[in-house]
Amino acid sequence: MGYGYFLGALISILLFPVILGVVVGKNYWSAAEKLAKVPGIDPNGGVKSGGIALVFGFVIWSVVFGAAGEDDDIDSLDDLESELEQNDIHVSYLDGGDHVFLDYYSPTSTEQIDQEEVRIIALSYAALVDSGYESEYFHVIFMDSQGSDLGGYTIFPDWAQDYNDGDISEKEYLELILDMVSYD
Repeated sequence: MGYGYFLGALISILLFPVILGVVVGKNYWSAAEKLAKVPGIDPNGGVKSGGIALVFGFVIWSVVFGAAGEDDDIDSLDDLESELEQNDIHVSYLDGGDHVFLDYYSPTSTEQIDQEEVRIIALSYAALVDSGYESEYFHVIFMDSQGSDLGGYTIFPDWAQDYNDGDISEKEYLELILDMVSYD
């Protein structure tokens, strides 16, 4: 008896697009009349109106449940690595603790650092710091495709926190980091 409402609600949520399509198609509770301003829905209902309502139901359902299922927070080194890989930063080594170390393959073959790579790494690290992750510094080494070091830089968590707090702009944050770049 206690599960009846729960199961009814669960089934209603899962079948929302279908239920919406039937309600509009049959014009129950004057639903089609109320939604007649939506392109393709006839005020009298019908199969076409029901089909369009079904599609809108799937869109609404996917937006609500798709967004609810995503977690864009970076609160661990695994999340940091995933974020970097999703942004085409090919991680060779990532280890943490009081000191976080990242080695990655850069597509550049010269000693000229790719500022977009620095931006992606810096903003990802700032998100990690914002989640409460603590370290004394974040040392980054960029390598060529054969694994030879091209150079490196260090990002301090105070800089990331200042950026997160809005005390410095993204441009200022990146300038602090770019000033730390050294080439091997």
